[in-house]
Amino acid sequence: MSPSYMASGTLKSVLSLCLAFSATITPVLSVPTQAQPSNPWVPRSLKSLFEPRAPTCSGTGILLSNSGATKSFTFWTSADYTRTLLKSVTVNSGDTQFVPLDDGWTGTVQRGEYLPATWVEVNMAPTLAWGDISLQQGCDGGATLSSTTDGTSQGFTENINEDPDVPADALFDPATQGTQCYPGDQCTTSATNVLDTTTGNYWAPKAPNMASNNYIMGKLGGSTEALQKAFIGTADVNTTPQVTTSNNCFAVNFS
Repeated sequence: MSPSYMASGTLKSVLSLCLAFSATITPVLSVPTQAQPSNPWVPRSLKSLFEPRAPTCSGTGILLSNSGATKSFTFWTSADYTRTLLKSVTVNSGDTQFVPLDDGWTGTVQRGEYLPATWVEVNMAPTLAWGDISLQQGCDGGATLSSTTDGTSQGFTENINEDPDVPADALFDPATQGTQCYPGDQCTTSATNVLDTTTGNYWAPKAPNMASNNYIMGKLGGSTEALQKAFIGTADVNTTPQVTTSNNCFAVNFS
C-alpha cells in the first residue's frame, strides 16, 4: 500500500470521527432568543428618593389640606376686631400644603375671601400655639383643626350649609346684605348657600341670626356636643375648648 493511499485513509477516518463527535455537542453560538422583561430590584432607600413626600411641619405654620374642590384659602391677621389680608394660598383637591407663618401670628383662615365663612382661628404663641373652629361669623362648610403634637382636634367635616333641610331664614341673603364691603377689604359673599352669623357681624351692625344658630346647633348634635366642635353664638354661652400644639404647627382640613 502506497504512503499516499494510507494518508488518504487516515484523513477520512479523522474527518468521520470529528463529524460524529460534533453531532453530540450543543453549538456554543445558537440563534438568539427574545430577552425576557426585566424587573430590577431597587432598594427601598433609593426608591424613596423618587416618590413624592407628604408635606411636614417645617417650623411655625399650618399643614393646610383641602378635601373639596380646588380653591383658594385666605389668611387674615386679626387685631382689635379688625382683619387685614396676609396671604392667599391655592390648594388642589386632595392635596396638602405647608403654609409658613410668623411666630406670634394671630388670625383666621377661611375658604376664599368673602363673609360669612367658617373660620379657623389660631394664635401661634411662641411656647404653646392654640386655636379653634368658629361659626360665629357664619358657616360655608366643614373644617377641622388638629394638633400635631398631642392628638387633640376640633371641628366637623359635614358641609351642613348644603343640606336640603336648611331653613331659608338661616341663610345669608346676598340680595339684601351682600353688596357692601367693609374696612380691611372685607366683602360679603354673593353665594346663596352660606349660613348667616350666629353672634352678629363685627364688621357691620347686624344682630345674630338665631335661625342659623339653632340650625347649626341641631346639625352638630345639640348644643352640648356642638359647642365641643366649634364656637357658636355669643361668647357667654360657649364652652368650646382650645386645641393646642407645642411645636407651633397645626393641621387644618377644609371639607
